[in-house]
Amino acid sequence: MNLGRMSVGEVIERCFALLALLLLTDVRMDMTAVAQEVRAVNPLKQLIFAGIYGVVFLILAFRMKRVARVVWSDSLTWMLVGFAGISLFWSVEPEVTLRRLVALLGTTMFGVYLASRFTFRDQVSLVAIALIVAAVASVAFAAMMPQLGFQHDASGDLLRGIYMNKNALGRMMALSVVVMFLLLQGRWLRLLPWLGMILSLGLLVLTRSKTSLVGMLAVMSLVPLYRTLRRDWTIAMTLCLLSLIPLAVAAVWAMDNQQIVMRWLGKDTTLTGRTDIWSAAVVMIRERPWLGYGFAGFWRGLDGASAYVCNFVGWEPPHGHNGFLDIWLDLGVAGLALFAVSYIVAFARALGRLRGTDRLEGLWPVVFLTFLILFNLTESTFLRINHLFWALYVSCLLSRPAKLPRRPVAKELAAARASKTPVALLDTAAGETT
Repeated sequence: MNLGRMSVGEVIERCFALLALLLLTDVRMDMTAVAQEVRAVNPLKQLIFAGIYGVVFLILAFRMKRVARVVWSDSLTWMLVGFAGISLFWSVEPEVTLRRLVALLGTTMFGVYLASRFTFRDQVSLVAIALIVAAVASVAFAAMMPQLGFQHDASGDLLRGIYMNKNALGRMMALSVVVMFLLLQGRWLRLLPWLGMILSLGLLVLTRSKTSLVGMLAVMSLVPLYRTLRRDWTIAMTLCLLSLIPLAVAAVWAMDNQQIVMRWLGKDTTLTGRTDIWSAAVVMIRERPWLGYGFAGFWRGLDGASAYVCNFVGWEPPHGHNGFLDIWLDLGVAGLALFAVSYIVAFARALGRLRGTDRLEGLWPVVFLTFLILFNLTESTFLRINHLFWALYVSCLLSRPAKLPRRPVAKELAAARASKTPVALLDTAAGETT
């Protein structure tokens, strides 16, 4: 992303996209709210995102032909969003469902906007800048207003920066480390990604979010495998199969030493109450298993269907701390099946695009989809309104990575020599292939 070669309009548009991405990281907008109140309506937040989505719809309206091609390149996305829409007819909270559906459509269209206006490389660059701004802002906020920048609980003062809680900051900093790591692939002497990675990793450690740390390390450990897949599927599959042996040994050891593992993660055997939430939520799933309670219709604290879960666990969870479980609660087996098919197709396409594309263009979709699935085992960001993860998911499904130019074959090289065309120029035009 070279600002020096852009027009004023393009620079303004990228600044708008950058601001929107920053706000979609779930930045805290109500300094008086506590973590359990995230369900509450925030007029300022509604107004800001209404403005963002309004601008997005205007931009897309002027490029309808290009947007139409992007929109219809993946019908499963729209089937899932459409199913969430028709859940209004059986929702236990129709007013809430309707309001959240508008925000879901806006968030989805922002993903369309990213896919139609920016290459994967530009998207990653914009996300990287937004996350670094979030990191710097979190440090400044914690320094100037420590009573709000830190989360105070029994385990001590935990950094949360400009977010509602430490886990939200931990997720974003984990994603930031992964993004910086991707930007460094093949270009290890770049200073800014190194600084961004060090800053993000430092903040991640200060949050003491072991779940985010483990998830980030798991994703980064898979990057070498995905890079190998770009070159030779046989070698990659062999390495994958060989890695199953130590993984199986580690899994058996972890099962036999749960207390040690949980103590290192800073959690108890209930994963800080998550398993209690899951067991109570399963009871409520049995009440409406096929179609669920309607999009955003379940988690309403003590005022809605979630009252049983709240009374069971002794507090008011804002969500189920599992993305799959929340889709099941909202949209039932039908919605969960739609999402599963959508994700599997998206992941298969991402694997198929690893070869024949630039490093970053090929790696980003499959790495982000891996990141998303791992973090939704203990958090909930699938179909999340006004959230970066859902917008990036939609963008990954709808974007098409730019293919590298074909490297000259022997006949073309011979012709180039005969015409005294510098072979080096042909190699340069072909770009990198690994």
